[in-house]
Amino acid sequence: MAYKHDYDKILTRLTIILSKLNDGEALSVKELAKEFNTSDRTIQRDFNERLVSFPIYQENKKWKMQDGFKVEKTKSLEDEIVLDIIEKITESIGGKFSTKAHKLLSKIKNEDFNPIYTKLNIEDISDRFGDIQVLETAIKEKKEVKCSYDDERHEVYWGHSNIDKIINSLEYHLTRTDCFENNQYFDSYFEFVKYFENIKIIDYHSLVISSYFTYGWMPTILKNFNMNNDISKPIAVFNNIKNNIEINDEEYMSLIKCINNSIVGVSKIIHFINPIKYPIFDSRIKNYFKTNNLLKSVWEQTYQDKDKDIKQYKIYRDICLIVICDYRFNNIYKESIKKLDLGKDLTKMRVLENLFFTFGKINKQCVDSNKESELLENN
Repeated sequence: MAYKHDYDKILTRLTIILSKLNDGEALSVKELAKEFNTSDRTIQRDFNERLVSFPIYQENKKWKMQDGFKVEKTKSLEDEIVLDIIEKITESIGGKFSTKAHKLLSKIKNEDFNPIYTKLNIEDISDRFGDIQVLETAIKEKKEVKCSYDDERHEVYWGHSNIDKIINSLEYHLTRTDCFENNQYFDSYFEFVKYFENIKIIDYHSLVISSYFTYGWMPTILKNFNMNNDISKPIAVFNNIKNNIEINDEEYMSLIKCINNSIVGVSKIIHFINPIKYPIFDSRIKNYFKTNNLLKSVWEQTYQDKDKDIKQYKIYRDICLIVICDYRFNNIYKESIKKLDLGKDLTKMRVLENLFFTFGKINKQCVDSNKESELLENN
């Protein structure tokens, strides 16, 4: 059992380390071990376990704070770490006490300050205060606001007509088919999701296992699990996804480079990690959008351009997030759960993606059948 002075030493050390990282320093494990008169293993544990909730990563044997992030100053680092330590202690106790304590600590954190760190590389809107005031007034007065965008991505998923078309197409196909993937397919799905639910922190070991069982779901084998580069960065990104922290294009790219150079493989892993907010994406889903004449930006060829792959997935994800929040999707969701008859609930994101996947296969079979008929007629 650790004594009070042990916790005081840990708290002091972690506070100093975070302050250094927050000031932009690149920290060496060996140098820190020497500074605090402790072992390399203890310092490494600080980074891998005690500070894992912060956006840090290792590069060239030096630990750094991710670009664009900074620890908030609204509350002292010591207070924040104390709350985290209390939370870890309650987790180890388990049971109803742990559940109640977690809810209470979450309230304390949320009421006292914003998230521990804030992403600072946001758009400068200092010249748009007039527009912000208009929006603020409209929200207070509960008025409807109409927005228009020049950017293709925003135009795609804010257009009511596009969302209407997607909802209508889902309703159309759902009323005309009882054909879903069989239950055995979902048995493995629930186990994959449970695997990540039971992991508090994604590490190298769990990443390797999950990467290979994910590709057991796919016709393609995992040929390129990239261990040559620093693996700590993609691991940090996967943990951010697990903790509902949004990631940027550069972070998506680090995942693609790590996992088979494939946005499809990455989409499946991050869905298993966070099945509420991240949809699976593959060729059958693209086919659904193409054959239903929906949103070319989702199905058009990217010619293995990874930047375009990332942009396409982000558009698709944004669309999914909007559709599952649409009140009309509630009935689609309930009807889908009923027809699947799994005896277990699925997230709305999983149901939506499965509808795209299933109807994409049906549409592809129809297209292939039509092509075959044309060939027979021509012959």
